[in-house]
Amino acid sequence: MADDAEVLQQPRPTAWITGGGALTYARVATTSNADAEDLDPAPQEEASTDGGLDDDATSTDSDTESDGDEAAWAAADGLDGDHRALRVQGLAWDGIPQNRRRRVWLELSGARARAGDPTVPPPELRKTTEELENIVGSRIAADVKLDCGRGGGRTNSRERMVLRRVLLAVAARFPATGYAQGLNVVAQTLLESVGAEESIIFWLLAELVDGRLKGWWAGDFSVSLGSIASALGKWSALNGEDECLPSFATTWALSLFGQHAGRPTPKAFRRACLDAILCSNEGGVQAVLGIALAAADVVQRCPAEDMVGRGLAVARAFSNERRQVLLEASRLARTALVEVEPNQLLFDAPSEFFWLHTARRVAEARLAPVEGQAAAQCLKRF
Repeated sequence: MADDAEVLQQPRPTAWITGGGALTYARVATTSNADAEDLDPAPQEEASTDGGLDDDATSTDSDTESDGDEAAWAAADGLDGDHRALRVQGLAWDGIPQNRRRRVWLELSGARARAGDPTVPPPELRKTTEELENIVGSRIAADVKLDCGRGGGRTNSRERMVLRRVLLAVAARFPATGYAQGLNVVAQTLLESVGAEESIIFWLLAELVDGRLKGWWAGDFSVSLGSIASALGKWSALNGEDECLPSFATTWALSLFGQHAGRPTPKAFRRACLDAILCSNEGGVQAVLGIALAAADVVQRCPAEDMVGRGLAVARAFSNERRQVLLEASRLARTALVEVEPNQLLFDAPSEFFWLHTARRVAEARLAPVEGQAAAQCLKRF
């Protein structure tokens, strides 16, 4: 692709790039969908699937508006080496112009370094869909087939097959992660942003799963849920709690803001979130936590009587206040509120009350020393 010809220089040290070496393959697959006959046989096969009421729900959520400041990006093109790369990483929080997104995501996420040539399919994508399903097992195969058209956007049969194969290939490459609901939403956002090329989507998703968000979807989700619960607990100690946060935060964590309470987030917002998660200098986990805290504030400011009404209000807010949310998120990503606590296992399994209990526990742990100190000072006065 012409977009990919020029390679962005990476600043040194590049601690924000994690995992993966350059991989090269001797041949290119003859076709990315060799087993296209495995498409679902529904009569309306070629029709697009509707991603939901919230997807692109408002007139302000257009592709062009989701673009960043082209003039700023053009100015960054005139810089050299590390200076240019650092400037581009900073601009990622403001949004990446759609015509640059594929190239910038591949470079700054580390996906290109992991792949060598990201247009070359990995060994997993050289296999047929049936072979991939045999590798990952029937349960994952069934979940992927069910979810590949439920990623929050509108897809046709070919795109659903691309998503299905990529999700199966990632599950085969990283068995510790396998497949988790939420990855279908992330994969669909990648497809909407960079096109339906299997290998490109695979390498970007691989970098998220095994690089910038390593362990995020693995096992019982203790890494992702524990990290966000800790951050929300610190945030709630300062701002109070909200009864809707458990549901919102769970879908935020696993879909990278592609959904809220099971409803699609506006396209421009979920693309902008991936801009920061894949490319920001703060790192993937810090970017997720910063956005979660900024989005939690949006939830508190959206009055509604029930979860459905709150979901619609949040969708509108994300569309209308996207830039303000991300500006606040970029600030929060550099604060102590998003300090990562590795291997934090707070509960054996998440539940409806997981977030609130965790928020209270963290808040109490943070406030108890302060309250104790204040009580001691009061006693000294008497």
